[in-house]
Amino acid sequence: MPTSGDKKRLKSWIEADEMEAVWNWAKERRPWSILIGLLFQPDEVFRWKVVHTLGFVASRFARDDVEPVRELLRRLFWSMNDESGGIVWNAPDAVGEVLAEVPVLLKDFGQNLLSLLDFEPFEDGVHHAAWRWSTMAPEWMNTFEIPLRHSMSSPFPFRRAMAAAAWLGAGNELENDVRVKLAQDIEIFRYYDVHERRFVETGVGAFLDNCP
Repeated sequence: MPTSGDKKRLKSWIEADEMEAVWNWAKERRPWSILIGLLFQPDEVFRWKVVHTLGFVASRFARDDVEPVRELLRRLFWSMNDESGGIVWNAPDAVGEVLAEVPVLLKDFGQNLLSLLDFEPFEDGVHHAAWRWSTMAPEWMNTFEIPLRHSMSSPFPFRRAMAAAAWLGAGNELENDVRVKLAQDIEIFRYYDVHERRFVETGVGAFLDNCP
């Protein structure tokens, strides 16, 4: 049973990006409850560090057995349900990160998340996951073409950028008028760069022009 001391140590390790220390603690336990609980922390940067940590720990468990990762994903989906007693707003981001790190489970859980592309309040996290997965499961972008295209004209620049990046990342093309409109879109948005571990501000067109 995790203790308050465990939580304090975990927070310290996550803040310092000491993933090996986190793993040494987690591998002897069922760590999901306490890690998911850290997604309720008020600091947005720290919550994203927790998202990264969940992906890292899941990838380590998956080296030997994916069942603990399945358990984590089921818990994350449950946490998006009103009946869970406390909705975890970053749960879609966490699902996106875990499946990016353990892609063998994409076929079992990925489409469930993408079905929430236009489901409030999880749209941003699901769009971010779509972009992350677009090269891993390009066929799904075609399956979800209608909501992705709808998002390309969203009033929210984050969703316009992520939807277009997901569509293009899957090897698809855009009609010339849509492509030109997005290329000239200078509205600024912010996203978390999972590789650089920081928030980045950019315009929609610039993001698509330099899309990782």
